[in-house]
Amino acid sequence: MTTQAPVETLDLEDIQGFIMRSYPLPCARYVYVHIDDKQVNAARSTLEKLTELVTASTVWPDATGLEHALNIALSFKGLMALGLPTSSLISFPSAFAEGMARRKILLGDEGASDPSKWDKVWQDSNADPKKSIHLWLAVFAADESKRDSYYSQLAKLLGLGSGMSVLGFEDAGRLKDPTTQQYVNTEHFGYRDGISDVEFKGMPFPHVDGRGKLMPDGSWVPLATGEFLLGYPDESPENPLAPIPHLLARNGTFMVVRKLHQNVASFRCYLNEQSKKFPGGKELLAAKFVGRWRDGTPLTLSPDKQDPILADDVNRNNSFTYKDDRDGSRCPMGAHIRRMNPRDAMLFSKLADRRRIIRRGLTYGVHTPEDQPGNDTDEHGIMFLVMNSNFERQFEFVQQQWVHYGNDFFQGDDKDPLLGNNDGKGKMVIQGDSKTDRAPHICTGLPSFVNTRGGDYFFVPSLTALRQIALGIISTI
Repeated sequence: MTTQAPVETLDLEDIQGFIMRSYPLPCARYVYVHIDDKQVNAARSTLEKLTELVTASTVWPDATGLEHALNIALSFKGLMALGLPTSSLISFPSAFAEGMARRKILLGDEGASDPSKWDKVWQDSNADPKKSIHLWLAVFAADESKRDSYYSQLAKLLGLGSGMSVLGFEDAGRLKDPTTQQYVNTEHFGYRDGISDVEFKGMPFPHVDGRGKLMPDGSWVPLATGEFLLGYPDESPENPLAPIPHLLARNGTFMVVRKLHQNVASFRCYLNEQSKKFPGGKELLAAKFVGRWRDGTPLTLSPDKQDPILADDVNRNNSFTYKDDRDGSRCPMGAHIRRMNPRDAMLFSKLADRRRIIRRGLTYGVHTPEDQPGNDTDEHGIMFLVMNSNFERQFEFVQQQWVHYGNDFFQGDDKDPLLGNNDGKGKMVIQGDSKTDRAPHICTGLPSFVNTRGGDYFFVPSLTALRQIALGIISTI
């Protein structure tokens, strides 16, 4: 059922556009920028010019016809480099100030995902103050040619005398169907991506069941705005702590940037070998890992086969609960989507509402054709973006307790089969079904299908805050 959501009035002109929804632009370039500490005034002037180009949420609800977009985020070191007052800096969360690399144990970034093995641009940012990533620019465009053309204009702003220098960039974008060469919402493991969006109060879109929070009467309503935007009540329901002054924080959010390398060869090999032992075959096994068939059909609604009509229906493909699947016979207890959003499972849905995150991101690298095994050294994966108002309560909790631990799902130490740092020792229990006498199946020897290759924590300011930072007029009270 689609109805208009109850709204909290938001100043869409002040909120960066990609917070609300992914743009209908299939190509992106994520640019990593350093600020010269000897040219702070020039850097502020450049930031002011860039701010005038930032795409706001006024492009919604219909962004059809949009040819390119630009968004900006700042690291804690970036805020320091731009001269924010100490009173403001110390009001930011400690997790943000520490940065992602220093949170590696909590995040499970060990072994092949350890920061010492990240891409050079991220290693340098962590080790060399002269190569710190201060500013993150996201350039989105309708195709690669338009992306390159728009970026060339921005590169001129970042040239000599700008007070800024480009440390590097990462190109990302949707994959193309090998037959039609049309862009598709599929990632390198073959799953449909971008289905489970989040809905919060004030979003300029029609309400869609399954994207917000579940009420006792079975209806769905938007989540509190403050779970994702700073300066608004959250699900507590109080205004959470936010950086000061108020105008610096309001309408902004915090963002996680993670480059996730996908070991496609290991994934395909494991599926092929394990499906020889699994009665349902390879495609059902792949669906059990995630909780959805590869076309996006939820197992809870269609446990025996893909349903393209259901998968394509935005009003149905997220509108489900686990009340009729308490034992995990349809969607396993340890499946990826149960971990990311437990919904009504295990009677802690209200707590789960405090852990929701906005997920954005695009694939990077060349896709390995389905009829080829590929190689784990092939450069491809996902540039994974998360937005939330509280790193520790939302992203870090999900990553630590739900991705890398299974106790909340009665799965002991079992990790997420896809995202978990399993390192060849992981396992996943696929529950049986007493109604059909299907026995449980245990997948053992799970390798790490995903490795972290870089990332950090960022602040996504409102346009008001960006202008204030650029002008150096952040109040000290």
